[in-house]
Amino acid sequence: MTVSFTALILAGGIRRSELSAQLGRPVLCLPVTRTQTVLDAWLAALANIGDCQSIRIVVSEQDDATQIRHSLEDVAESRPGIEHVQVIVEPARWRGTGGTIQDVVADVSERELFLMVEGSCLPPPWLERLFEPLGADGICSIGIGDESEPAGVYAFKGEVLTLFPSVGYFDVKEQLLPMLYEGGRGARAVKVADHVTRLRERMGYLDAVSRMSGQQMVNDARDEARRRVSTSAVVSATSLVEADVVIEDDAIVHDSVVMTGAVIRAGAVVKRSVVGSNVEITARRIVNETVESGPAGPRR
Repeated sequence: MTVSFTALILAGGIRRSELSAQLGRPVLCLPVTRTQTVLDAWLAALANIGDCQSIRIVVSEQDDATQIRHSLEDVAESRPGIEHVQVIVEPARWRGTGGTIQDVVADVSERELFLMVEGSCLPPPWLERLFEPLGADGICSIGIGDESEPAGVYAFKGEVLTLFPSVGYFDVKEQLLPMLYEGGRGARAVKVADHVTRLRERMGYLDAVSRMSGQQMVNDARDEARRRVSTSAVVSATSLVEADVVIEDDAIVHDSVVMTGAVIRAGAVVKRSVVGSNVEITARRIVNETVESGPAGPRR
């Protein structure tokens, strides 16, 4: 039997993550393969686990909403379920995760199901398992990885919304879960992944690219950007190179992400790094860090 549900992707927060601020992009718009962003990965995962009636992406900043909408429009024909996606700027700040849920999925009936996922995580491989505990008595399940690490995904019955206040701060972890346990309807932990991948800082992002892309990324980068990647440059392991990038003679890019408009000058070494859009790595420089995105307009 196909499960019908509404999905809520939380991609806001009190402040942008360090990585998002450095790169000037919301985490959902970060590429994890040559053809997929984090958002693409979530759309595909949600389409594969049942009948997703609606996907509501909640952000804190209007700029993030604009970037996500543009990303959705760019290649809409290749994204599953795009017609059911809404991008919403938080109606009220300082409401907590529970308050935000109440604000944007209050129309879900008590008998319907909804997922809440953190947009700063990769989709876990066994996401559909979250629905299993929501039988006659189950009201909430929490996705976990190895060693009970939270995987950033939750499933709820709509009746849980009756516990959420319409005003004020209300947090899922700090207030809702204790309330459920006190009422004898505690949440059920469900293993949905062996490894939980979060993209709030550089190493987590590089781990996500490695897991999503694999060795094929090396060939893709050189094949699709042959005019810009010198034949003497080395692009190795699971490096991801976006379009409109220049990599000059004898440069080395290893286990890194190089974003649109960046220039890697001759002899430079970029290792386990994220090079933001429109920046220049000078000749023979050695980089092992996140290099913040520069102003629009690549330098050559």
